[in-house]
Amino acid sequence: MKSKLIATIFSVAIATCLFAQDDNPGVKSQGKKNFQSSEVSAKLAKLKSQNAGVKNLAADFTKKGFKEETGANNYYGFSETLQQTDGTTSTLELVMQDYKKQGSKDAGTVGLVKMTSGENSESYSFSLVAQDGDFTKVSETKTDKNGNVEKANSWWSCFTNRINSVCGAECRSALTSCIYNTWSGYTACVIARCGWCATKALACCTCNCNLICKGAAGCCDR
Repeated sequence: MKSKLIATIFSVAIATCLFAQDDNPGVKSQGKKNFQSSEVSAKLAKLKSQNAGVKNLAADFTKKGFKEETGANNYYGFSETLQQTDGTTSTLELVMQDYKKQGSKDAGTVGLVKMTSGENSESYSFSLVAQDGDFTKVSETKTDKNGNVEKANSWWSCFTNRINSVCGAECRSALTSCIYNTWSGYTACVIARCGWCATKALACCTCNCNLICKGAAGCCDR
């Protein structure tokens, strides 16, 4: 009897996780802008000179044998504004660039994602590697407060876990059925198929439960 009860509780817990409800149902989009590759390139060039996180992650990639991909299809980025029920707005911005290693199928990217609300902001610089080009096997690195590069299991896994827990079947399937060999192509495909749900998932994981954006993004502790 006891083992049956434990099994029931365990099943309910799993179901609750898998079918979690949107904790910010009143938040709406005020508009989305997809950046041109030239815009993303310019933004990242500026970040590599002024942002220690992006600069150090790009340098770390170079040490590991990765090289920048600079074709028109090797950049991806967008911004979208989220509006709370009280009218308060926050803006999510994502920019990323492809990297490739000679003689390897590993797909890399370096980028930055940022949530801005008024004069306050929360940003996260990242590098991701899809091992052997498999976007279900992703390694992530970030920088600590001193700019040192370290392994992470946070923002990207938070994003995919959020999609699997609150988004619809079409969006969930995009994580495995978007077939690309670059991060720019793969991410653009996932965002396009998931739409607003992906934006909110990115916002939630970027906000990281910070009070300045939690009202719009929700609380996802990465």
